[in-house]
Amino acid sequence: MITDVNSILQKGLRWPPDAESSRLKLYTQNENLFDGNHTAVYTGLLRLFHESAAEHQKIILTLNWHRRLSTLWPDLLIGELPEVVVSETNQEAIDQLLLDTATWTETYKALIDMSRFGTGPIKAYMDSAPKAQAVAPSRWFPVVDSSGQIVEHLLAWQVDKTLNCEIHRKGEIETRTYQIIEGKIASDAHEIEINTDARDTYGIDDFLLVPLCNLTTTTNQWGVDDYTPLDPIIKRLETRLTRLGRILDAHSEPAMGVPEDAITRDPNTGAVSYDSSLRIFPMAEGQSPPQYITWDGQLSASFQEISFLMDQLYALSETCPQAFGQSISGTAESGTSLRLRMMAPLKRVERLRLNIDPALKKLIWLLAKFSEID
Repeated sequence: MITDVNSILQKGLRWPPDAESSRLKLYTQNENLFDGNHTAVYTGLLRLFHESAAEHQKIILTLNWHRRLSTLWPDLLIGELPEVVVSETNQEAIDQLLLDTATWTETYKALIDMSRFGTGPIKAYMDSAPKAQAVAPSRWFPVVDSSGQIVEHLLAWQVDKTLNCEIHRKGEIETRTYQIIEGKIASDAHEIEINTDARDTYGIDDFLLVPLCNLTTTTNQWGVDDYTPLDPIIKRLETRLTRLGRILDAHSEPAMGVPEDAITRDPNTGAVSYDSSLRIFPMAEGQSPPQYITWDGQLSASFQEISFLMDQLYALSETCPQAFGQSISGTAESGTSLRLRMMAPLKRVERLRLNIDPALKKLIWLLAKFSEID
């Protein structure tokens, strides 16, 4: 944890700070999984093929459950737009404000980040008109006091050799820039500016950044990601299915068994050849007719394992086939049956709502204050 923003923004120190390296590494890994670049994370998938195998033959089956899960929760939470109810005199103004600021679009982005990274910050700001913007969690560095309460939000991102910083305090934002050379801060802070418009002009004495957090605990107040518990299962599924694909590909073109008389042998070299256009096979007494040589891979155990892994995936992700529009029986289910099957996803949505409802209300309050809506 960062307890002093100036302790990490000093000339000669590494950027990003070492204290945040494990968190940022997890973000990079989970972003690759969300984007479908699974071999960058599950490197063992590449070892399923021989080194000399041509690239076009390396067909690795990627199951992008990560993206599907990260869009499922926003769909269930705000796929049907929430209704924001205020006083009758301000209702039309609030509805227009949410439309103008694309609040729900930015919230959807933040909810995806909340699933894949554990946290999805959103900031409100004034730029000729109120704006809401989802912020990449890799740019967000919360600063806490001895009790673990946030006292500042640092937003920092690098563009070429410049580190841009926004330090959010209650009612104000300080901006700075630093020079970055070879991963280290190479200058003192310059272009320092403190903007107190939020407090002085709009009467906002609070942070202009609101983090949406996934499941939180006493030891992880920023939220845990959805991917880490599922990685072993999805990796195993992709490994098993890729191996199955290789086996089935190898035996999808069976060999031909023909009588010996259909084969000619070169007397000089001993090379054997077969005329594939031959339609008549002379057979001596007791010889077998031509036939395809097939292979039974005995793959039932593999498919049983896949079925077991899918059950574990649904259990640990708190989902079910019906949450993704699938039906195991293939028939229509009653409303009671569907609700029972959807119990775990619905409970998960309720738990998420407990975390994000206060945060979204605060965001809307900030935007309303910028719009001078009482």
